[in-house]
Amino acid sequence: MGDSKRKQPPGGGSQASSKKSKRGNEGKWQTPHHKNNLSHLLRMGTTIEAGDVGIWVTCQRGLEKKAMAEMTRVCEELGESMYGIKPRSSEAEKAAEEDSDSRGEIDISDAVAAELEEMKAEAKKQGGLRLPPRATRSPVDPVAFVDAICDGAAECGGGMVDRKLRHVNRLTPVVTIGKALDRGIEKVGREVLGRFFELVAEEGAAEVERADIPPCTFAIRQSIRASAMKRDELINRVAALVGPKHKVKLESPDKVILVDIFKNHCGMSVVDGPRWEKMKKFNINEIYKFAGEKGGEKGGKKGGQEKVDEKVSEKVDEKDGKEGDEKAAGEGGKNGASEEQ
Repeated sequence: MGDSKRKQPPGGGSQASSKKSKRGNEGKWQTPHHKNNLSHLLRMGTTIEAGDVGIWVTCQRGLEKKAMAEMTRVCEELGESMYGIKPRSSEAEKAAEEDSDSRGEIDISDAVAAELEEMKAEAKKQGGLRLPPRATRSPVDPVAFVDAICDGAAECGGGMVDRKLRHVNRLTPVVTIGKALDRGIEKVGREVLGRFFELVAEEGAAEVERADIPPCTFAIRQSIRASAMKRDELINRVAALVGPKHKVKLESPDKVILVDIFKNHCGMSVVDGPRWEKMKKFNINEIYKFAGEKGGEKGGKKGGQEKVDEKVSEKVDEKDGKEGDEKAAGEGGKNGASEEQ
């Protein structure tokens, strides 16, 4: 009786079938708003697709917009100076400018101090890192681009005012991005590693020796985020592609293979080992810190030398003064003696 009194849905169907599905449209249709958001993400390089080339950027959780705005400015500057690519308008840059304008005109030291306190508060509150990708376009070489950014950071004085990337932690160049499913890692690995190493032949293919590639040592440095893949599995799969001509060396290798797994995507690149170590594994914060310490040491040495020079100069002046007085006294005595005679 209770069931008969329930209100039936239109058409006489069951009540369960009339409930609105919460599973989305599965990409079957898109509103203009969806299309605008997708086009914006594509322009900003925040979507990941197989075949993409770019730079992984790590930053403090909650500071993604500021980090993206900083990277946009630096990429536009280097793109124009290195490749002649004219900068284009960026919504992230506009948002950063609007944010800075809304604060009003304040003393630059106060601004830097407030920024430091904000970064410390975010680090304590949020913790962890978030990884927004930054795509590049031809003819930009991600490895050379990251090298240029690190060189600029190393030449910086290390002060917060001089830093162009205050919210970026680490940069990782990615020569190729592919799917991390099935044999996707091997496919990406053969495409990237084949330029630097003699690879093991694929199943059923004959071994090919490459005289143009000299033997070298290598190490694999991996980063796995939002994925169930195990570290050892990833390292073994990548190392299995490199031929016996090249040896593994964990300390000071000639080449470093950088492998990044993010969800179901795999990015890979090969960088110079000594250069990677010198640039603090592309950790921008560490480069700035080292540059500041180096600048402080130079400043201290210079100041000390200036003090020594001042003391030497004072002693020379004092000595010259004494010699001048003695000389004057001597000449005065001679003149007096000649007058008496």
